[in-house]
Amino acid sequence: MDERKLKEIKYLKYLRAPPWSRITCRLCSRRESDYVVYVKMKEHRKKGGVKVCGLLFEYDRELPVGTHVELEIVLSEDSERFICYGRIAEVRKPESEGSYRTKFDFMASSDEEANMIARFAGKFH
Repeated sequence: MDERKLKEIKYLKYLRAPPWSRITCRLCSRRESDYVVYVKMKEHRKKGGVKVCGLLFEYDRELPVGTHVELEIVLSEDSERFICYGRIAEVRKPESEGSYRTKFDFMASSDEEANMIARFAGKFH
């Protein structure tokens, strides 16, 4: 998405993974056709809506910013696993012992993958 379009997005946020979810990250190489995915959520209390660009989660180790990963997430014991690709956007070290707060940008290489990410994001609203 070019800079002009990005400036038009009023509220860009990361979905917060529930603390009980199970997340696995595997390093992978960037796929040539990957692009960042922005999902427009239905309604938001602020005018203009909100666009979701990724997932915020706690992870037990530090992943280098910019690293491309395959992310697998299971939201609950009775839900199916969701696998997607993207890159690590930001990592905050814990103040004391604990997990690293990690921001992950969704990326897709096809409309089918982008639609799958949108369906996954819809489970949060």
